[in-house]
Amino acid sequence: MKRGVVGRYEGKIKRQKLATKGIIITALIITIIIALSYYGQHVGNFIINVDKGSFLKGLSLCSAVPDPETKIGFTSMLSTTPLENAIETQISDIPGFEDVDDPEWTFNINNSIAVGDGVKNDPQARYLAYSFYLINSGKEVVNYTASMMIDRVTRSIDETLRVLIIREIDKQVDWKVYAKPQNGGVEDGFPEKIIAPDGITSLGDTVPFERRLQDDGTTKYYAFYDENNKDFQKDNIVRYTTVIWLDGWDYQSSVTMVGGAIKMSMDFTVNK
Repeated sequence: MKRGVVGRYEGKIKRQKLATKGIIITALIITIIIALSYYGQHVGNFIINVDKGSFLKGLSLCSAVPDPETKIGFTSMLSTTPLENAIETQISDIPGFEDVDDPEWTFNINNSIAVGDGVKNDPQARYLAYSFYLINSGKEVVNYTASMMIDRVTRSIDETLRVLIIREIDKQVDWKVYAKPQNGGVEDGFPEKIIAPDGITSLGDTVPFERRLQDDGTTKYYAFYDENNKDFQKDNIVRYTTVIWLDGWDYQSSVTMVGGAIKMSMDFTVNK
């Protein structure tokens, strides 16, 4: 074979190899970008508190079914396991809500995320979930308020935050989804919608977090889900399940939120 032909043939092979490497590198870059678009968000410890004064009056937390006689496991604070590399999801990915868009759907607590106590984070990092108990272990009837607060947030990932609260008391069950109000657009300030799996249909409004001024001049977002719960009798028990996720259907979802983090707390206080 002539040298010129060989040279052209070798050059062609080199160009093909370079092109192949370019394709592989491009594919790797695309894969990394996609991975970063879905991973790297951090839902930190979810702290559940009863303040000191309320704890002394008998308001207690327990991560398992409480025994009023032994009071084993009664505490003033509980903490969940953080959710690392959280990915965006939707309400229909939460057990018990798969068919939430079905007109005949009703919530069945016995076939839902509420089954079982303690930490129930999704193995695929789609949501953080935790079930616990509140008990009046004191000697008097009390009134209490339960609230949530967004303590810290980076990269504005709280704009897509959703919090599901399932409450069980005296065999009665209710649930609500909380979110910050819409920020921008034609419905600025209005409640976010609970979006069906089709990404379009609204299943109703979320309950909006309220923006409140702090003593240090900063503002934080609060949600009240048991405001002034009256006549909480001695040894009465309320069971709560909290589920936290970042909603992929929120129009504010953006790659700029990648690497963001959020930390929240839940507080129970005896009303004065």
